[in-house]
Parts: sequence; C-alpha cells; structure tokens
Amino acid sequence: MKIKFLSYAVAAALAAGAGSAFALPPGSPINLVVNISGSSAQDGALEQMFLLPAAGVCAAGTADVYHFTNDNNHRLTSCTLNNAAPVPAALRGLNVMLRKASNGGSGNGVQPVANGTAIGQASYTEANFTAANCPGSSGTIHTCNYTDSQDSVVPDAGLSDEEPALFGATPAQLANLVAQSQAGVIFGIPVTLNLRNALQAAQGLTVGSDLETDLPTLSKTLISGIFSGTITDWSQVLDKNLQPLTSSSLVSGAGVAFPAHTSIYIDRRVDSSGTQHGARVYFLNDPCTPGATQPTAVLQFVIPNDGSNATNGGACNPSAGTVNAGSGSGDVAVCMNTNNSLGNWAIGIEGLDVQPKIATLNTVTPGDDGYRFVKVNGVAPDLVNVEEGRYDYYMENSIQWRSGPGLTNPSAPALSGNSLALMQLIAAQEASPAVVKAIDSVFKINQDNVTNGGAYTAFMALPTVGTNTPPTITPGSTPTQQMAAVLANPVAAYTKSPTGITNNCQPPVPAFPTAPF
Repeated sequence: MKIKFLSYAVAAALAAGAGSAFALPPGSPINLVVNISGSSAQDGALEQMFLLPAAGVCAAGTADVYHFTNDNNHRLTSCTLNNAAPVPAALRGLNVMLRKASNGGSGNGVQPVANGTAIGQASYTEANFTAANCPGSSGTIHTCNYTDSQDSVVPDAGLSDEEPALFGATPAQLANLVAQSQAGVIFGIPVTLNLRNALQAAQGLTVGSDLETDLPTLSKTLISGIFSGTITDWSQVLDKNLQPLTSSSLVSGAGVAFPAHTSIYIDRRVDSSGTQHGARVYFLNDPCTPGATQPTAVLQFVIPNDGSNATNGGACNPSAGTVNAGSGSGDVAVCMNTNNSLGNWAIGIEGLDVQPKIATLNTVTPGDDGYRFVKVNGVAPDLVNVEEGRYDYYMENSIQWRSGPGLTNPSAPALSGNSLALMQLIAAQEASPAVVKAIDSVFKINQDNVTNGGAYTAFMALPTVGTNTPPTITPGSTPTQQMAAVLANPVAAYTKSPTGITNNCQPPVPAFPTAPF
C-alpha cells in the first residue's frame, strides 16, 4: 500500500509557498517505509549514504534528511532510489522513507528487533511539517524547529556499534537475527575546551591550537582510572615530575583558566549505547566475559549521579552531580558544552562523527563547540593511525534484522521483500571502501592542514568484508602522501575479527602478512 509523505492539505500549502524546498515533493507517494533503531554513532553515515550520489543508493538530488531541534534521537530520510545498479531492479525508482530512532543507542538495535518490540519513531504526517518549520534547500539536511511527535512501531532492522552478543542478547534472540559487520566506527575522547587548553599548557604545547601537533594526550591507564571511578579529582592527575594538573606552576598563561571545581566531570552514555559499550570494552575490558584465568569481574564504568540514569539518560545537571548519562551522542556534546560554559573540566566518550563545530581553526568564535578530542597514549585519532594500527579505539559495527517472527510479538514478521532488499543494499554499500571514502569526506576536519593537522574521520572499511584490501603506501611517503593514500582507500590493515566472526573483545591483529611497527 502506498502512503503519502504529508497530508494533502499540507502538501497543497507547501506546493504553493515552498517551491523546491524539498527534493521529494510534498504529497509524493511513499512506496516503501523502513524503520531502523539503534546506534547513534552510525546516524551520519546512514544519512550520507542517501545524500551522496557516490553511494549509488538514491538518484542525485532526490534525498532529504530531517533533524529536529528539540530531539537529537529521531530522524527521517526520504529519497527516490537510483534507477541503476547497485540498487536491485525491484527497488529502482521507488520513493522510500527511512525512519531512524537512536534513543538508547545500539542496544535498541538488538533486542527490540529480535523480539518485535515497538519503539517510538518520528511521525512524518503532522500538520506543522512545513517548509517554514523545516528550512533548508532540497537535497540537504533540514533542521525542523518543532518537537516531533512519535509513532509506536516495530523496528524492521537495527544498527549496533558492536556485535549483538555484547548487548546481552540471549541465544534465542541471536538465533532470530541475521547480523553482519559493515565498517569500523572510530571513537575518541573529547574534553572540554578549558581542559584541553590546560593540558596544552601543562604539556608545553601551543595553547588554543587545533592542529594535531598540538593535541594534548592522556594515557589509556589514566582514562581507565577516571572511567572506573578510581581517579575522581584533577588534582590526582600528575605530570612526569609528579606535579598535579591543578598546580599553578603547570597550568598558567593566556587562554588557560582553572576549573570552577577540581572534581572530574564525566559525560557518558546510557548502558544500552554502543558508544558506552565500546568505552567499557576498550578501557575496562567489560563486558567481555571472564574466563577460567579471569574469574573475577572487572571494574565497572562510573554510574550517573546528576539525576540522569544509566537506563534512560537525562538532562545534563552539573550542579547536582559529576556524571551524566546521555541517551544519544548529541546529548554528550550538549553536556560537554554545558560543562565548558560553567568552567568545569570534563571528559567524555564520543564517536568521531560528532565533530566539534569549529568555524576557524585555532580560534574560538561564538557558536563553536566547547570541546575537542585529545590523543590517547600520545596517538591522535587520525585515519592513518587507525589504518596502520597505532590508534585502536574503534569498534567493528553490526547491522541486523529478524530472520523469523518476533519472539515476544509473533505478529512482527521476518524481514522480507523490498524491505529486506533495501537493508541488504544498505549493508553492502556501507561496507564498500568507495562509499566509506565518500562518507568520510563529509566528516573529516583539518584537511586543509593535513600535514600538521591530520584528517579525523568517523569510519573505516574492514579488511574482513568481501575483497577489501588496505591501501598501498610507498616506503618513504610523507605524512601528506600517506594521508592521501588512506583517504583514497580507507581500509584498515588490522581486524578484531580474524576468524570472520565479529568480536570486539579481540584486540586488533594484522589482517595481512605485513604490519607497520
């Protein structure tokens, strides 16, 4: 059955006053609607796959993406599917609507899919969905300035930053999912801008610089101590001469301000989040299952104490506590900005798709975000470091859909027909190095300063998918040449899934007979 994108009344009003504000004209029949839940770190890649002609999914200029000012966790994407390969013949020329719910993160891309449990998705038939309320040119991202309403629907498919088993899926749930890896999702450690500047001063770097050569560093062991609650105050963080970071002899000069409180503020995610799971796996080896040689559970990630909770998240409230849990990745960015404005030194976890807004490098201007990513163990999260295995804070993601009826809602059928064909197309394209290259071009920053700044991108194609092979880098290549080679063919030389089964508890190992040292 075909449905209408907007009500006929709204369609008429828009047609009269909006011109070409939307690529898919209001009132157009929607032939196929697919509902996806889960990972917020993959939202950008999913949207760009529809917006970018290089991805081959949508006909050029027919895609629109809708965000909501008051809701970071629900999005809509519509387009007319391409009339050529790689789109399957049965899908060519169809108008499609993709609805994405990211609240709760990756965990909601696992159990609700297997069980057939309904979740909220943004409605797309309401009267205030107008060109005035959702400004933007056709074929772009529109930011709607109203609070979206929700439809309760069963997700057709899910996205998770790690394999479904890490989210507590039961054997029955795993058996009811068709799951496969797509790409590597790269994560980083953001700190508030005031903390970044203090670290730069303490480490003898240029305060206020956004270049990679001036990125300060935190050790993985220190970050593990902070995230486990062992280290709770910045006065406990010492330099090589055992001077505390809060010492005036370490932190002084222009652009540096002491924190309003020396307590460490942490901006984390809810327990079901893939970003949260990735941080637990990488920094605390949790929830990787203890075995015979490790019978005792490892330390757990600190729990929220500012009125938010680890299940549903909540508003950032630094006056009430030092640890906030955000439901979506946008919530972490909001809380980092809040802490920076209050003079707090905060640290968080975030996918590199959530790049800080910086109008001009090395300069803070109104509207800029109040956080920056830092190095871990002296290594920046740039693409060459990921490809060559020096920066290993990334996770191999997963896409999944039901292989049978919902376990708790048998009326939710296995994914089939055109819906299945569309999800298979999305899975194949996001695993493609050519598509990852196009997507990364949207998320990279500092590219004009590649020699000194590096390119920070969000995704990496995996060497264990299809025939993907890493780029050839000529011996003696300059940093600029190395970066160009990796940007042209962003395939990792390392894998966490050497047996072919996704396993993010496995440290990265070389996927090929040679590896950089």
